Amino acid sequence: MARAPKTPRRPQRAARPSGLVPLNLNLPPEIMDGLDAWVATLNERLAGPHWTRTAVVRTVLAKALAERGKKGLDP
Repeated sequence: MARAPKTPRRPQRAARPSGLVPLNLNLPPEIMDGLDAWVATLNERLAGPHWTRTAVVRTVLAKALAERGKKGLDP
């Protein structure tokens, strides 16, 4: 009896670090292009950890909350 071909497995995603909550955004292409360019510049220029879109957005949002959010200022 012939065996059915095996279904290829999807690659597993890395586990989400504990304590983080996902946030999904719909952004216009020009913002994504700017974000991608910024990430590329950071990775070309800086030594150290590799930057990702997620890391840049998380860092920018944390700074905005610390500098403007706590004071009740507009974003």
